[in-house]
Amino acid sequence: MESKTIACDSLLVKIENYGKTSIELLKLKSVNKFSSIASSIVNKLIIGSAGILAFLCLTIGLGFWVGELLGKVYLGFFAIAGAYLFICLVLFALQRQMKNRIKDRIIIQLLNN
Repeated sequence: MESKTIACDSLLVKIENYGKTSIELLKLKSVNKFSSIASSIVNKLIIGSAGILAFLCLTIGLGFWVGELLGKVYLGFFAIAGAYLFICLVLFALQRQMKNRIKDRIIIQLLNN
């Protein structure tokens, strides 16, 4: 009788250890996934910031250059603003498709091990 009690106790200890190990593994996988996503976002923000600064300088230079071609500096900036407005309208029309693609990429990133 005593050996059956010892076997049951041993089995319960092993089940408890398995549960604790499974929970710890789930925590570590979650932390790994979160850190991967967070580092990816931070990396893209840094690269995006540098790109925005370069784009801003390019836009200012382009505005002056087009303004010089048109004879008035402010006309160059209006022309560039009009081009950006057109791009914004196109992006607005495509926003649903862009949202779905971004959502799909986030889901894929979350589900990949």
